[in-house]
Amino acid sequence: MVNPPTVSRTQFICEQGPDGLPTTYAVTPRGRVPVIKWYSDYFSSSGYTSEQRCREVSARFQNFYSLGWLNYITHGIVNRQNVVCVASDNAIPCSGDRVLFTLKPGSDPVTTVQQLFNVRAGASSPLFESEDDSGVYIDFNNFLEATPVEGTSTPATPSTPATPGNNPPSGGPIW
Repeated sequence: MVNPPTVSRTQFICEQGPDGLPTTYAVTPRGRVPVIKWYSDYFSSSGYTSEQRCREVSARFQNFYSLGWLNYITHGIVNRQNVVCVASDNAIPCSGDRVLFTLKPGSDPVTTVQQLFNVRAGASSPLFESEDDSGVYIDFNNFLEATPVEGTSTPATPSTPATPGNNPPSGGPIW
C-alpha cells in the first residue's frame, strides 16, 4: 500500500512579535514568516485595535489561502476606500469578497503595498510582479519563500491558528 504524500500547509496566526507588536505570521514548513506588523491604532475609535485587526486579517489570510485565492496581493478601491486585496492571478482586480484590509484615508495604496511587502519598482526582487495601469501585484508565494523566518530554530508550531470564517463582507467598510 502506498502512503499519500504529506502536504505541507501554511497557517496564518496572530501573535505578539519579539518587538511587542501584534503580528500576522505565516507558519510555513521553513518557520514563522512575519507578514504584517500591526502598529497603527488609527481604526481604534471604530473598535478595531491593532490586536483586533491582526486577528481578523490573519483569519482572512487563512480563509483566502484555503480557497486558493492567496497567490497575489494587490490594491484597489472598494466602497470608495483604498483596500489591500488578494488575487488568484495577476489580472484579477480587487473586489469586496477579496479584501484583506482597508487602508487609512489618504494612504497611497501602491506605496503601502510595496512597503508592506518590502519591494520597490525596478528592484531586483522576485517579489515585484507588475506595475502598470492594472496596479501592483505582489507574488505572495515568492514573498513567503524569500522572506527570512523569525529566529533560527526549527519551524514553529502554530499556537493560535486563525479561524477561517465566512468570506469577508462585501458592502460597507471593513474597518
